Amino acid sequence: MNNLYPTKESQKLDNYEKWDELVQECLELSVAINKSDIRNIGEEVMDVIQWGVNILHSYKLDFNKELIKHQSKLLHRGHEFILPHEDKIKHVIEGNEKLVKFR
Repeated sequence: MNNLYPTKESQKLDNYEKWDELVQECLELSVAINKSDIRNIGEEVMDVIQWGVNILHSYKLDFNKELIKHQSKLLHRGHEFILPHEDKIKHVIEGNEKLVKFR
């Protein structure tokens, strides 16, 4: 998720308009879930995530720092990370080594 960047469309909007877009995408996701529209749910989830990223970028957050903090918290709960691009690697987060299993 740390590879997501704000869209060009979102850079033209103010923060209130970005929040409105996020709310709209959340509504579309809830409709897809309520109708059990399996084909549309994934797309709507990605739209919600994208608008969340658009908003977060406007707050000038350091995504890598936030990602490391979040993954470290999950590691302490026993989560394993699944990454799509290699067979196996060692993943180091704040001194914790964990073998990552890939799909």
